[in-house]
Amino acid sequence: MASSETGDHDIRKIGENLANYAIDGADLKVILDAIHPEARINRILLEYEIKLLKIISVGWGLTFFLAENSKKEALTTAYWTAINLFSRDFSAVASTAVSKDIDYFTILKERTNVYVSELSRNSKITDPVAVIGPKFAELCGDMENVHIVMAGNRAFSYSLKAVRDYLESIEDL
Repeated sequence: MASSETGDHDIRKIGENLANYAIDGADLKVILDAIHPEARINRILLEYEIKLLKIISVGWGLTFFLAENSKKEALTTAYWTAINLFSRDFSAVASTAVSKDIDYFTILKERTNVYVSELSRNSKITDPVAVIGPKFAELCGDMENVHIVMAGNRAFSYSLKAVRDYLESIEDL
């Protein structure tokens, strides 16, 4: 996936690649399968929240790892544009399925605000995983459930690692 140039086309492609990764749930299945089958967890809510967290984590990782990069704004815009396009399609299908208007991108923005607010509220904590996991568990309805906290920690950490590895593989970035 490495590229020797990062022109407009390549920046859009990088954003699309990251969005495709964020939307793909294959790696989340490993995290979810690691939870004991008899653990008292609302698995539907857990899967919903973990998918949101992964998309948000990829966007956060992109901003974090490109903090000093001149292409940060263009790449984050490309990523969120691709996520917005996916969200529109997903919203249309989901709205039809449940006969209710759903705006997935607005849900993503709201959930992002929840995590950012929690990180700001706990600004003295230097490792964001220590904040994200418990907040994730709270959003899943059980802040004290270690299985849910760990699932959130893993989703966040694995997503950041994947973003970092992908960005490091791109030449001339």
